[in-house]
Amino acid sequence: MKERLHRLKQVIDDTGYLDLPARRGLWSELGEIERKGPYAVVTKGLIRRVEIAKKCVKHGDAESINTDVLEIDSLFEKVNDYLQQKISVTDMEKVYFNFWELIEKVGFEGDDDRIGLIGMAARHVAHIAVYDESLLYTLDEDTLDEDLDSFTWDTSYLISLLFENNSKDFWKWYLELFDEYLQE
Repeated sequence: MKERLHRLKQVIDDTGYLDLPARRGLWSELGEIERKGPYAVVTKGLIRRVEIAKKCVKHGDAESINTDVLEIDSLFEKVNDYLQQKISVTDMEKVYFNFWELIEKVGFEGDDDRIGLIGMAARHVAHIAVYDESLLYTLDEDTLDEDLDSFTWDTSYLISLLFENNSKDFWKWYLELFDEYLQE
């Protein structure tokens, strides 16, 4: 895995970007997806994917953007409650859809779309908790980010858009997260 991460760092140095097929490979390394009907079963891999996605949102939220209106911490508390089976999947889906409505109301007001991007990324964290990373099981292997609409983009890609002038550093930071989690 160390060799693979090193190769991906070289790709980032060359392109400034970590493409969707490479990210899907990393997500797979965190653990398999288990499903019960349409929902994900809580596994170590799922928890790792959720934790990495939450860290991405927090990393983007640190970019001097006032996202208090989105109440992301409250959403993440509900995600944690769901993963610990303190709330039902039905309740978590309600939280997910209510958060989506909030993003539609406040996420793209004014000239600054960054709040909306962070909101969509945080929404995707809740999506991962309930359904796991659906981009792992719903796409062809060679699908790229530009083949998807913005409502389908994953957390890391959405947050990377906040770092448009410095995406290389973001993607290297992202790889470091995997290095940490895969050493557990």
